[in-house]
Amino acid sequence: MHVISTIAGILSILAILLDAFETVVLPRRVRRTFRVSNWFYRRTWIPWRALAQRVENPSRRENFLGYFGPLSLIFLLMLWAAGLIFGFALLQYGAGEHFRVSGEDMTFGLLVYHSGETFFTLGYGDIIPSSSVARALSVIESGLGFGFLGVVIGYLPTIYSSFSRREIEISLLDARAGSPPTATELLARFGNCPQQAVLDQIFRDWERWAAEEVPDRLPPAELERLRQTLSERGVKLRDGAEFEEKLARLRSLYESYAAAIALNLSITLPPWIHPEKRKDNWQAGPWDRAIQARGLAARVQHLDDHF
Repeated sequence: MHVISTIAGILSILAILLDAFETVVLPRRVRRTFRVSNWFYRRTWIPWRALAQRVENPSRRENFLGYFGPLSLIFLLMLWAAGLIFGFALLQYGAGEHFRVSGEDMTFGLLVYHSGETFFTLGYGDIIPSSSVARALSVIESGLGFGFLGVVIGYLPTIYSSFSRREIEISLLDARAGSPPTATELLARFGNCPQQAVLDQIFRDWERWAAEEVPDRLPPAELERLRQTLSERGVKLRDGAEFEEKLARLRSLYESYAAAIALNLSITLPPWIHPEKRKDNWQAGPWDRAIQARGLAARVQHLDDHF
């Protein structure tokens, strides 16, 4: 039993440390059949998404889904810490010897408690390692816990910065492609831009997709309406079968993958074109309505004074 406990403890600690290293430190993507973080996200995202489906309001549902990223990161760090504490408890149970100051018998539950206070460097002193192996394990665990907490503290600002950059891109999309965003509005606002690199850079920034076939999101009737809308705003599209074939080929490179990710993440992909004109988010706030009303009143006053 002690041998099995020791082997299980070693495997648990190595699995957690390897997963934490690959997630936090290693810059490249890792492909492996089993990873602790992958297992964690698969097991937590499904119930979270099921709860989100019960929220009827789309805006509130998106806000609820948006909480998953930051919260899951915190719980992942807690899972890593719990795995290390449990692994060292197994090692102490299999290879170490301890005694309590009160003289009572040791149990595995008390060893888990001792491992936790050692990991977080509390050091109450109510449980004392009595063998050289147990003392060595305690020193290693306390050092590992101190380093783990240091890495976590340094890692959180990096993740927060990543979330901030993502929110900046979302905010910019509102001004670039309307609210909610559409492909037609994006092309209408940037299609006549003298610097083609501007639109190319926007496409590169949002190139993130992967996975399966979906129904056509731009049937011929919608394509014709898109063409007319852009033509009215000064953006001319080419005619002929060659243009339609090239557009279909380009859409096949990303659109099905984007739809598959949207289905998995319970988000709604923006359509190619809205059935009616909508205001951008920055034009729909109470301050904007007040400014527009004041501007209209000033214009009416100017007309009255003129006549």
